[in-house]
Amino acid sequence: MVAGHCQMLPHKAHPRKRRTPMPYKDSSKQREYVRKWVADRRAAWFSDKYCVQCGNAEDLEIDHIVPETKERKIDHNIWSWSQEKRDAELQKCQVLCHDCHQEKSSAENSARQSATPITHGSYWGYRRGCRCYLCSFAGKLYRAGIRRSVKDSGGQIVPSLFPDMP
Repeated sequence: MVAGHCQMLPHKAHPRKRRTPMPYKDSSKQREYVRKWVADRRAAWFSDKYCVQCGNAEDLEIDHIVPETKERKIDHNIWSWSQEKRDAELQKCQVLCHDCHQEKSSAENSARQSATPITHGSYWGYRRGCRCYLCSFAGKLYRAGIRRSVKDSGGQIVPSLFPDMP
């Protein structure tokens, strides 16, 4: 090695070296290319699929049969994953149309919320329908722009902010 010169590491070991060259030098063309590539992969996978509940073949979406089995957040990014990783994740899923997916997710969320006890003194306690003094006060704090729970303040009420509170 000559003094003053950096010895280049092999391609795979060099951390700053791109693995594959970018097909387009213009970033907007690159984004358009990737969007089309992802859309084509998604369309190819959904081409022979239909909703397992109603049989609709339009507005199809992926739904995890058991939501807790998600590897990570599933959205359009799954179509850019490697084939084996994508197939492994899709094995845990079913195909639903948008309406059936919304209905199923809403029922799951309602069941999950009803199983979770309300945290009194929090904005989410108020959002879930509790109108006790602490939750009502937390709702007023939230709407006033103070994003914390009443419990965080030790249950202390600041009368100067809300003179109508007893």
